[in-house]
Amino acid sequence: MKPIKDHEIMLFKAERDFQSGKILYENELEESAIYHYQQAGEKALKAFLIFHKNKTPKTHDLTSILDSCINIDLDFEVLYDACEKLTPYATIFRYMDTGYGLVPTHDILEEAKNEALDILNFVKNKINN
Repeated sequence: MKPIKDHEIMLFKAERDFQSGKILYENELEESAIYHYQQAGEKALKAFLIFHKNKTPKTHDLTSILDSCINIDLDFEVLYDACEKLTPYATIFRYMDTGYGLVPTHDILEEAKNEALDILNFVKNKINN
């Protein structure tokens, strides 16, 4: 059996976070779902860095992680808006008094799900080609 590489582990975790987000969303646990969508995007980007033998920054700021990816491959610039939108979802619905309400709206959740999926698919395509 072939050993699993570190970037494959991180991609697996990214995919699991995305699937967790979908399950939580379907069960009306919106604030948890959006967090997992953010985590899917974060882990996918970190998988790309690991694939290229780079250190992964200890941050939830997707735009910061994306900058490291852009240093390797300029094509990643297309993900800037997605990363900017997803970054706040690591925290804003998870804590009290953030000013965003208790749960994200349907539109915000759909956008987050699509942004996370775009990042995940983009990274998988880059790693597999």
